[in-house]
Amino acid sequence: MEFIWCAALLLGLSSVDAAGRAFPVDAENYVVDRFREINPYLEYDRTNFLVDLSGQHVSCDITDRAGFVSVNRYTPEGDTILGISGAVKGDEAHSDAVTMYIKYLVDEWMKTPSYFDQIRGADRFGCSVKPLCSGYSTVVCLFSPAHQSDEPNDIGEKTKARAFTPEQYSLAEDITGHKWDRSHFLENLSGLETDCAMMGRSDWPFAAATAEAAARSYHISGLYDYAVNYGSTEEAMVEILSRMKVIRGNAEVGCSLIPDCYGGRGDIKEMFVVISCIFLEDY
Repeated sequence: MEFIWCAALLLGLSSVDAAGRAFPVDAENYVVDRFREINPYLEYDRTNFLVDLSGQHVSCDITDRAGFVSVNRYTPEGDTILGISGAVKGDEAHSDAVTMYIKYLVDEWMKTPSYFDQIRGADRFGCSVKPLCSGYSTVVCLFSPAHQSDEPNDIGEKTKARAFTPEQYSLAEDITGHKWDRSHFLENLSGLETDCAMMGRSDWPFAAATAEAAARSYHISGLYDYAVNYGSTEEAMVEILSRMKVIRGNAEVGCSLIPDCYGGRGDIKEMFVVISCIFLEDY
């Protein structure tokens, strides 16, 4: 009888260990604040339904499978669910370390425009984390209702804009003379706009970015340009940003880029870097 009880206890502990954990409070508060930069009305699921369900989807098996997570379940209210997953390097499991890992990963998500539609379209979300995955911690956040963009994710059909790197933030500041928006809000707005279709266009309305900014009572302006990529994205970036130095005032800036747009005439095609930048007007 004692052996059976011990075996049952070990099985129970193994099951608990296999499931994800709820976020530490500091991490939860941080993630709520970051997601509300895109969706001010988004709420953390206080019923814990999405938190518990996310714990069933986060595991050490997803360290190399970042992206959207399909969930074949509905909330008790009948709403659809879609998840976002990711992994971050880190081999500690105490609360402070896990909070640091989560903050880093969510900051990366906030540089990924393909996630914005889901965050913007959800009413509630809940997350779990799984530390100690062979040097990684994995994270899954579930959102309800599900809301994926109608735009295809295949890069061959629709090329997605990329966020700047921290080193490129400093480069942009030095060239344009404007402070980089470290909240990433302007960078995310530019990610809604940057498109290979900007090549050859004399005007771009920046309609999506303007609408998002107006909803927060911000006044913005946008600039875009492109240059041939001769094998160095950064050289093309310097050329483009140098032509954006004329924006007046002490506005903050955020930009995104596509390094591999193709254009040209006839059979002669060249690769271009396209950049759009959003400037927060200083009133």
